Amino acid sequence: MFNASERVQTMYGVRTTRRLNITMVYYAYTSSNCRHSYSSSMSTDTEDDVGLTMEASVAKINLEDLSTVTVMLISANVGSIFEDPEALIPNWIDEVNGHLAALEPQFVAIHFQEVGGKSMSDGTQMIVQQFVKDFLERCEQLNYNRHCVYFDQNFKNPETFTALGTIYLIHDTIKKVESYNFKTRQFSELRSSVSHLFDLDSPNVTNLEKHKFPLRFFPESRWSRKGTLRSRWKLHGTPFDLINIHLFHDASNIVSMVDSAPNSIYCDYRRNALQYTLDRVHNDEHESLPYFIFGDFNFRLDGHSVLRKLTTGLSRRTSEMGLEYVNRSSQVILTIGKKEFHLDNHDEMFQSEWIQWKEYDQERFHVEERLSEFPLKFPPTYPFEEDPNEGTKYMRTRCPAWCDRVLFSHPTRELFDQLANAEYDVIGRGTCMGDHKPVYLQMHIKHNVSGLSIPTYSDYLKSSANSSRKTSPIKEKLPRVESPTYTDLLSNPKNPPDIEGPSGEPGCNRCIEMPEVNYKIKMFKETTV
Repeated sequence: MFNASERVQTMYGVRTTRRLNITMVYYAYTSSNCRHSYSSSMSTDTEDDVGLTMEASVAKINLEDLSTVTVMLISANVGSIFEDPEALIPNWIDEVNGHLAALEPQFVAIHFQEVGGKSMSDGTQMIVQQFVKDFLERCEQLNYNRHCVYFDQNFKNPETFTALGTIYLIHDTIKKVESYNFKTRQFSELRSSVSHLFDLDSPNVTNLEKHKFPLRFFPESRWSRKGTLRSRWKLHGTPFDLINIHLFHDASNIVSMVDSAPNSIYCDYRRNALQYTLDRVHNDEHESLPYFIFGDFNFRLDGHSVLRKLTTGLSRRTSEMGLEYVNRSSQVILTIGKKEFHLDNHDEMFQSEWIQWKEYDQERFHVEERLSEFPLKFPPTYPFEEDPNEGTKYMRTRCPAWCDRVLFSHPTRELFDQLANAEYDVIGRGTCMGDHKPVYLQMHIKHNVSGLSIPTYSDYLKSSANSSRKTSPIKEKLPRVESPTYTDLLSNPKNPPDIEGPSGEPGCNRCIEMPEVNYKIKMFKETTV
């Protein structure tokens, strides 16, 4: 019996957690793997169903006769829950664990970003380890008897540190699970649990590939905790890759919304790093397979268009905080600063009326030739209040956006059994889960699907630049520098031979060379605003 109002005692403190109103009598499994009956009642806070009650009749199913595996993929930026671990970690564990109990996936992949909080230390390492221990203990109660855990906590090496982590859970109903060894390039059956909670660069970590973006992809060429983790699995004969990714954020609202059109320089950083990642996956020494890529993409709305929609009929004036947009009565309707985005009817506009903003979610179009996504049926996932009592309100720091996503390559569609049965949603819609709501995709993967034809994208960037993009409103453009004057541009050092423009002509020292880009482009460094 699971009751999410149970008392939780951990190193974070003793507290009574929020009641989820989920009561579940779990399936009982016999030695022959026959599934018996269950009943459950669940209160939800979805848009369509409140107080939904489900009852299942008695059924006996031999799971080995089923031709699919139920898979759940979760993206979770957990940085803020480690800033207030006593208040937020128990809630987070309760919500995710309750979700697993309700939906009963057989294979679960959780991709974490910003593990340990905004700044990692020896003290937060201990909290991360306790978090993993507590979470796995709860999952064992749901009959997830094997797990693989990989957390990058080697924070003292900034050139390789990513703060990424993964937890893979295998239910005892799955009999054929294989993990890929990137060193030997072979699959082997996963018979026991595996945990690596510190240095993922160790030669002993062979079933996971960690990669940090090269320095040239980072804004201002400064290291930050961004990169990827990749694992490879075979479930009942069906192989696929799982990629955890964390892309760059918008450092300044003014740059991304006021000074840029139609997309900001931060959008270009994200696009280049994502395309670089996809090229690596397609062109490395390992066999190309279908893949899911999910994490914190930091995708943002088209800020320039959003601003135009919100400020029609308003006047702009400067203030100590940045820019204010006022109506004819001098009432401030919108305030935008470097790290402030405050709208008069903020939550109503982005919670109750969130559907209107889907058309401004355009960064996904940059890779639509390579990646697919199920329709968004939930409000923006970031940035939510970090107050445990305010689980449904947005912070007034950024324009809300769908940062957290689950995408997949086009050939991956062949693995799905009935696309219509897939479920794409958030966890903890009414609970404080930190500033990001975890996003999940649950679907049924068919057995023994292999040998699929995988397209080659060896020259993707060049072909993409020349494409017409009939289905995308985004046009290819050169990244725009936000503040230099013409004098600044003309007086700076001359162009190097490989940068756009004949060698020896005037250039700009804000320009970064991008060797991975097959067409000539100027990438300007971010400037302080």
